[in-house]
Amino acid sequence: MEQLGAQPVVRRGDGDDDVDIDADFESWRTELYSSLDASSLLDHKEGGVPSSSAIMAEASIPAYTVQLLSGSLAQEADPLKDSNNSGSNANNPYNARIGVLRELHTKKSDRSCLHVEIDIRDSGVQYEAGDHVGLFCENGPGIVQDAGRILGMSLDTVFNLQLPDGNPDELTPPFPGPVSLRSALARYADLWAPARKACFPALAASASDEKEAARLRHLASPEGKAEFSDWVGSPRRSLLEVMLAFPSCKPSLGAFFGIMAPRLQPRFYSISSSPKQYPNSIHVTCAVVIDTTATGRHHEGVCSNYLKRMSVGDRIPIFVRHSGFKLPKQMGTPIVMVGPGTGLAPFRGFLQERAALLKSGVGLGPAYLFFGCRKKSQDYIYEQELAMYSRNGVLQKLFVAFSRDADDKVYVQNQMQQQAADITEVLSQEGGNVYVCGDAKRMAKDVHAALLDMLQSTSGLSSSDAEYRMKDLINSSRYQRDVW
Repeated sequence: MEQLGAQPVVRRGDGDDDVDIDADFESWRTELYSSLDASSLLDHKEGGVPSSSAIMAEASIPAYTVQLLSGSLAQEADPLKDSNNSGSNANNPYNARIGVLRELHTKKSDRSCLHVEIDIRDSGVQYEAGDHVGLFCENGPGIVQDAGRILGMSLDTVFNLQLPDGNPDELTPPFPGPVSLRSALARYADLWAPARKACFPALAASASDEKEAARLRHLASPEGKAEFSDWVGSPRRSLLEVMLAFPSCKPSLGAFFGIMAPRLQPRFYSISSSPKQYPNSIHVTCAVVIDTTATGRHHEGVCSNYLKRMSVGDRIPIFVRHSGFKLPKQMGTPIVMVGPGTGLAPFRGFLQERAALLKSGVGLGPAYLFFGCRKKSQDYIYEQELAMYSRNGVLQKLFVAFSRDADDKVYVQNQMQQQAADITEVLSQEGGNVYVCGDAKRMAKDVHAALLDMLQSTSGLSSSDAEYRMKDLINSSRYQRDVW
């Protein structure tokens, strides 16, 4: 455009999403408004163009229109009651029944891992080994009560949300109603999500204490970028924690659900079964998340603890998300599977698939599984099943790393290094596939590094050639990862 004679009004804005892209945008927007103030391109009316701070101060707070209901109109609707949805996508979840729910860890473990079987008989829901299942979960009653108390409203309040006239802020369509505040907070608000900078001006507008309002505006400003990062960004402070720190903030329901609380999203799990053995159920292997955040808050994973609170016979909305994480089409192809902890989930489905094919007379290539856990006596999940598959020829070699059973911690990548010759032969000579499932931050990186090291040490490749080889394996779908 500059070559055609156009003049830039302001520099191009760049943001760093690893730090604080919202603050980068605000800084650039301030420059834009200042440039527009000084530009002769605008038609300056009497009184001049308002400053950037004035524009931001006068900006409207995105909010739904709220209709409070009472009497006979205050009848809460259940959008999934008697649902016949197909479960084919998030917009058409199937309200499935929990058929089996059991603990996988032994009583010696201080942690929890659940085996869940979701009944899909007569539903039309279809899946393949390696697919994902999306689960619509709910916040726990404790956090819902906390949120209602912070908002200063009765949880029995029944209301409808509607888009405002013209929808100038382009809000997404609201969740269905009529709905009680208790149900809305449980089903639709991601209450423990990190607070977004975009909600701070709305919080400031709802604060009755001017000092609190000023502080919130400062945190949302370019000048408060470092403080926002230290207090909100780095420790991942949640919206509710922010509101607890500024108790005079009492936003309207329209603003709270419109701009402040992100919509609670479905949680995805790698399906741990095969329809060849379980056509009427989908299995989930779920580690129950309980920890302490950087702010000192006791944190419970929303979906895993929702499942923990459930009982056989309860219902949960589900849908299937198809995946490319699949066994090779030629079942004679050798495979290497790496899945510590709940990363074993899709490989349990793979092994069930191989068992069904073997029983039907299909010839199978060799399969190697590297599994890891802390202690054999506590969290060796599906131990009996894996032993059975090793005995009947579904699984040729099983390697298990127990990271807390010895003085020196042993992980799956250490076991892989000890079997470097076999793995390299699968990759190089036999045209085999490698699958990795589990933690993306540490395990997947360490496994990737171990594979690179094997290619160099056993095949004589240089580091750059090994990297090229790995890219070729990825592009040909012979090296697949399902990590989170």
